[in-house]
Amino acid sequence: MIASVSRKITEIFINNNIIKSEDKEVYSYGLEYIISSALPIILALIVSLIFRITGIVIAYMLTFILFRVCAGGFHASSHLKCQILFYTVLAISVSSVKLIVLLNYASVRHITVLVSAAASAIIFLLAPVDCPNKPFSRDEYIKFRNRTRILDISVLFGLTAGIHTPIDPGIFLSISIAMLTIAVSLIIAKKGGKKDEESTVSE
Repeated sequence: MIASVSRKITEIFINNNIIKSEDKEVYSYGLEYIISSALPIILALIVSLIFRITGIVIAYMLTFILFRVCAGGFHASSHLKCQILFYTVLAISVSSVKLIVLLNYASVRHITVLVSAAASAIIFLLAPVDCPNKPFSRDEYIKFRNRTRILDISVLFGLTAGIHTPIDPGIFLSISIAMLTIAVSLIIAKKGGKKDEESTVSE
């Protein structure tokens, strides 16, 4: 569906002399990537407004996207699978936050610290993990590792300080859950990479 919409938009651009016909495939792919990336975010924000959980969803998604760009992680085999996985994980994460915040403030704070500390350690040690179809060069690996570690430490310190403020504790819990999601994604991606290496060696 997204590919079809991208092709139609590209054809409109060509018919209106906005782009050249020989660049059709490049623009079609680019539009498909932009739409497939933006659609889950837009839909998630709409749902968050309906259920009045905008702060929690924005905190989760912003944290997730920032880490995802630098740290990488597990990649689904198609856009559809990626979106299904994204919405499933988002729903589970937000539901977990809503349930945990029903506990007393001290418990929420302790859980936030424990989850963020554990996730932060995993991210620091494993990130970045590249995509099998586009592996990092050595320079890229070092660049993304440094960026991830700076982001990791900054978020952890900011979160630790923030939970002592009057700001909604659900926001900080949501950030810690997003970090946990990234950590799990890195672990899965690492295990998948090792299996691929083992199968290649055996062949």
